[in-house]
Amino acid sequence: MKFSLTGDLRLQSWVESDRSVRRSSLSIEDFSLLSYDERRLEENIQIFSPFDLTAHVERSPNSINVLVDMSSVSVRLSYTDFSLIALVLRLNINRRPDKKRWDNLEVAWEKEVVDDRSRHFSREVAYSTHARRVRYGVVRGSSSTMGQQSRVKVRLAVGSLACILHRNDFFNGESTNFSYDLAVMTLIGLEIATTSCGDDHHTSASIKSFDLRDLGDAGRRAREVMEGTIRAPSLHSTIVKGYHSANVKEESATQIVVSIDKKKHDANSTGDCSMETIVSIVVNFLSITALSRPLRELGEFFGCAWPLSGDVNTASLLGQDRVCQEEDDHQPPSRGSLDLSARLVLYYPRVVFISDESVTSSKALVLSG
Repeated sequence: MKFSLTGDLRLQSWVESDRSVRRSSLSIEDFSLLSYDERRLEENIQIFSPFDLTAHVERSPNSINVLVDMSSVSVRLSYTDFSLIALVLRLNINRRPDKKRWDNLEVAWEKEVVDDRSRHFSREVAYSTHARRVRYGVVRGSSSTMGQQSRVKVRLAVGSLACILHRNDFFNGESTNFSYDLAVMTLIGLEIATTSCGDDHHTSASIKSFDLRDLGDAGRRAREVMEGTIRAPSLHSTIVKGYHSANVKEESATQIVVSIDKKKHDANSTGDCSMETIVSIVVNFLSITALSRPLRELGEFFGCAWPLSGDVNTASLLGQDRVCQEEDDHQPPSRGSLDLSARLVLYYPRVVFISDESVTSSKALVLSG
């Protein structure tokens, strides 16, 4: 599989007159990403449609601010590309190294030196009462800035994001004739911000409008015909969509808000440090239509349950790696505790269960609150 990137890039960096702040600017115009798989003999697939990106970085002695703005983005994510990303993350980037198989002569030599020294010298270290404490280097800034922790703030703003999920797994010995677009997710007004100061971290994400629609009923029925099942087409495609309530005068402008706070507390009497994590999710005026077939396929798509070539699928490879990781030597648990608290708030949610998906005016059970 091959990837190609196109776009015009412009990078600038300068220092302010007082030499205390450095600013950098990055702009990309008409950025696009293409993929091509020689084994499948498919045409170039455009993963990212052309969009513009601007990034500004401001760095001072005690803070770093990063602001990234993106225009409307259209993404076409196929199942093979998603499986490849999942394999790279699991088997390469997030894989824990097996130190038992390392043959490091330098580490072995240092261990022998330490063992040899322990036989001749005492392990206890005693300092002279007349020892002097010497500090090297020049302290920059005034005394008011001493002891302050640096703050890092990153914000990402996307005007709109449309992601089309494309199913191209192997079916009936091939993938080209039975591939189809599964669903499309549309996010409007996406903002992600994170702030770090020492051991405290705050992350928030907000979406003004979220929409999920089914696109794969025709391709789904074509596969079912090959398996000997014939059914009427489904006339309902909306799975998730925001709605307006006539009973409520003031509605929130943001449909989904997620915030994560992590705080580290000081060590207790036993010397253990505790980390507190607070997760908050707020959903406003969201309607969900329980379409069984699209929801099941979405779960199989993100779970990598379909075969890539023959009978081999990504889920089996990830499962084998998980077993190998469990068989490795277990690291001793770190001293400390993790306190996790979660809060889910739903303002006027609505869940719709349709009796017959092949009828437009079918009866339905609506749960709302």
